[in-house]
Amino acid sequence: MMAKEDRQRAILECAKQLFAARGYHGTSIADIIKEAAVARATFYVYFNSKAAVFHALIDSALETIVSKLKPVLTGANVDRENVLRQLRVNLSHALGPLFSDPCLAKIFVSEVESVDDDATKKLKVFYGNLVTWLEESLEEGMSLGIVRKCNSRITAIAIVGMLRGIVLAISDDNHQLDFHEVVEEITANVAQGIII
Repeated sequence: MMAKEDRQRAILECAKQLFAARGYHGTSIADIIKEAAVARATFYVYFNSKAAVFHALIDSALETIVSKLKPVLTGANVDRENVLRQLRVNLSHALGPLFSDPCLAKIFVSEVESVDDDATKKLKVFYGNLVTWLEESLEEGMSLGIVRKCNSRITAIAIVGMLRGIVLAISDDNHQLDFHEVVEEITANVAQGIII
């Protein structure tokens, strides 16, 4: 018999697979119940609707990503390589969960903004916070002389756009991108474009 947490995880995992394959609107609670091999009553112990399952997936993914992102540490001994190393770590944390789970990437790209206003708002807030965080980091980098003078807002938006483009690419079932190569290429683009 499955433990309570395992049943909930199984429901979420099955729902994620179905949402990625059929879309949110093409998936029913009955589909999720069948795929997860649980009773309808069991489903409702954990979730009160299909939307609740969807939001739990999105919330968990965003929380995982946000909790691992760290400000680039600077100080008296800051150097270019140290900043780039920290950038690689943050890129790995931002893209890793989506790279390792193409179904989740597909949901982020094609489903979140079609579900409801709350899901759309969560994604907009996430991207908005990411832009603000990058903008502040760029401003600090300019003040320390490690980032070239630039319009920090436009540059932050462009970096987030680049990340969204990568997520779009990995949501394709046939993508051939290597995770480590992607992280290195983005780091190289940032290093050549904005870091002194």
